[in-house]
Amino acid sequence: MPKIQWSPEHYKWPPKAWMAISSQFIGFMMDAYDLILVTALTPILAAVLLPPSLSKTTVGLLITLVGYAFALIGRPLGSAIFGNYADKIGRRDTLMITILGYGIMSALTAAIPTYAQVGWWAFWIYAALRFIFGIFVGGEYAAGHPFAMEYSAPRWRGFVSGLVQSGFTWGTALGGFVVSSFYAIFGQSAMQAYAWRYVFLTGLVPVVIAFIIRVTMPDTPVFTEAKEKGQLEKIPFFSLFRPPVLWTFLQVFLLMTGLFFSSYTPCLILQR
Repeated sequence: MPKIQWSPEHYKWPPKAWMAISSQFIGFMMDAYDLILVTALTPILAAVLLPPSLSKTTVGLLITLVGYAFALIGRPLGSAIFGNYADKIGRRDTLMITILGYGIMSALTAAIPTYAQVGWWAFWIYAALRFIFGIFVGGEYAAGHPFAMEYSAPRWRGFVSGLVQSGFTWGTALGGFVVSSFYAIFGQSAMQAYAWRYVFLTGLVPVVIAFIIRVTMPDTPVFTEAKEKGQLEKIPFFSLFRPPVLWTFLQVFLLMTGLFFSSYTPCLILQR
């Protein structure tokens, strides 16, 4: 097999490339971090957001459905909306919106009233926040991955893609550590009474870090060049459904659908 000859241009890193990569690493990390918080705090959320008269099976189903399903349903919508804007107004400006959305949803989740205070409204407020959070997460993926890739040297984009996505694993570990630490410090009673709110507020720390990184950076060289040359589409979203982009989109869509189906289905079957 002939050896690929990479030109020097393929090894060239744009200025502030590692800042862009770091900010998106944090974005992936925050997604997993949030999911772990929601999962680990399910018993407490069930106790404070739902009436005690419900059966444990119903309570578990409702909280799990809202915590996961509503957030996941919002992702495709967020990807379509913010992915479209990322190709119109820029990756960086779009990511500023999504990261602020992350932070606002985390803060509002920490401030949710309880069932004892507002009845079923507590549950529906939580459901709405999870859905909106999912929209911002979808936007983070749609705009953030191109942001990191376009700031990377072409030769190393495959490596950077894996590096960025490894943030999800680190977020899982960090979320578990934080929840365990809060339980150890406050105890079960205090956690259910008020300390669970502090856990959600910890999500603001990576938000602030990512926001500071992004606000100090220009947009990617690739987007800037396309904008200067007048190559931006009026409605970029529709380009997904035109060849040859359509074939790539379908390939990735089917691959990711199969990946997540095979990952989560065994867990659901075992729970039955």
